[in-house]
Amino acid sequence: AAYKSQRSRSSSSIDSSEEGERTSEGVEPSYGVLDLFRSGPILCRHTIIITFIWFANNSVYTGLSYYAPALGGDVYLNFLLAGLAELPTYLFLWPSMEYLGRRWTIAVAMFLGGSACIATVITQDDPQVTLVLYCIGKFGISASFVVLPLLASELYPTVVRGIGLSFSSFAGMIG
Repeated sequence: AAYKSQRSRSSSSIDSSEEGERTSEGVEPSYGVLDLFRSGPILCRHTIIITFIWFANNSVYTGLSYYAPALGGDVYLNFLLAGLAELPTYLFLWPSMEYLGRRWTIAVAMFLGGSACIATVITQDDPQVTLVLYCIGKFGISASFVVLPLLASELYPTVVRGIGLSFSSFAGMIG
């Protein structure tokens, strides 16, 4: 206990600090966004990867939402199908997260969504196939959007979890 109270904030790492720990002056240390990058290579790498995934998810989801009217046919039907494509996401996710884990679930969801979006470029001359691929892409990106906060909250240490999630989400919205 004496060792912990004598440690300074600069010599302790975020991973080994405990919530509620106080410095020798009796003040709880405060953490900021820079601590996500300077606390060690693992936390820095996790922050960069999570932020990039959040950026990709926001970009693709927003792009798909704006692309729905350009699919051709009835605009209202396209939006209805895009919304309905998100409903099975929740039925698919919980068993897959239990069986595969969060990391593989988000990887499969992003691969499925990305592959479907790329395939729409090839099949633009057939509106029905493009609509089906669009719905599969929307399903995949919606699934990864649900899993990402869960995965990120498990990767960030407790003392910077809120900061890490907020930073990654904010930086992802730039896309």
